[in-house]
Amino acid sequence: MSSLNAGINNQEYFGNPNLELATTSGAGLRTIVSPSENTGGLIVYLAAATSASSSGQCSVSTGSSAPTSYTDGVILTICIVSSQNYTSMVKTTYPLFIPAGNGLYCSHANGDGRTSIIYEAL
Repeated sequence: MSSLNAGINNQEYFGNPNLELATTSGAGLRTIVSPSENTGGLIVYLAAATSASSSGQCSVSTGSSAPTSYTDGVILTICIVSSQNYTSMVKTTYPLFIPAGNGLYCSHANGDGRTSIIYEAL
C-alpha cells in the first residue's frame, strides 16, 4: 500500500499498526491503493473531503479503475463548494468496506481541495 504520509508511526498515531493515514491536496487525481494492491479488501474508517474555495471540488472514490474526474467512480464522499468565502467539509459517518480488486482514489478539480483517509488493508 502506498501511504502518502511517509514517516508517520501508525502504531503511535492510531494505536493500531494496521491502519494507514493518507492526506492529499492540490489539483489532480491520486491513487491511494491500486486495484492490484487491494488483494483482501479494505475498510475505510474515515474519508473526509474539504474545500475552502469558491469553486472547490474534491472527492474520495473507489472502483476497479482510476476515476477520470472528481465525479467518477463510486463516490465515498464529495465536497462541492459554489459560493465565495465558504469552507466546507464532508466526511463518512461509518466504516465502509471496499472489496478486493477495487482501488481507493482521491480527486481534486482544483488546488483548494484536501482529502484525508484512514483505512485498513484486510
